[in-house]
Amino acid sequence: MNDDDKRRVSIPFLDDMGVDNERARYWREHFPDGDGECPEDWGELGGASVQFIRVCRDPERQRVVGTFVLFWKGGKPFRAGVVYPLKGKPSIPFERTMYESTDWWADGRTQGSTPPSELFSGGGWGGEVLRTGRRRPGVEFVPSGDGDHRWRFPGANGEFKVRWSLLAPALFRLRSAGHQRVSVLLVQGAVQHMGRE
Repeated sequence: MNDDDKRRVSIPFLDDMGVDNERARYWREHFPDGDGECPEDWGELGGASVQFIRVCRDPERQRVVGTFVLFWKGGKPFRAGVVYPLKGKPSIPFERTMYESTDWWADGRTQGSTPPSELFSGGGWGGEVLRTGRRRPGVEFVPSGDGDHRWRFPGANGEFKVRWSLLAPALFRLRSAGHQRVSVLLVQGAVQHMGRE
């Protein structure tokens, strides 16, 4: 099967909220706890391991202000983004927010480089689209002209704003250390620690 055939096959059925139902159904069926591995035939994401990390406002980790999806390839960070939290259910990589095109990429490509047309054509996320009408609770996207966008987090000790290029590696490091829920203060500390390395 050539690449054009794969693209045609991967175009999913989309519901009225723009959710990739085929992949969402596959994910829920095979990975009911959220974390999992993408099948090899899922284009650029093929073989990627997927994990989630939730950032909470307070040290007690009660109120989630942002849920991030982390993609690993070959045991190394590959891509990170924000997902829409599902109340009472684990997150899946296909419940995305309006900021999907601002994902962080380990290979250094410019954030926002996925053309919107690719979201519907089978390129990029292989047809994954986003829930544009929903907001994430708490975390705020702050666009930047240099392509290294920022995220603003509300925290128990005030506001914390950080560049994607610093946040993503810190989230990967925290998740690889076994953390699934972290406070804004812990993320802030991890970012500061990595800045000193």
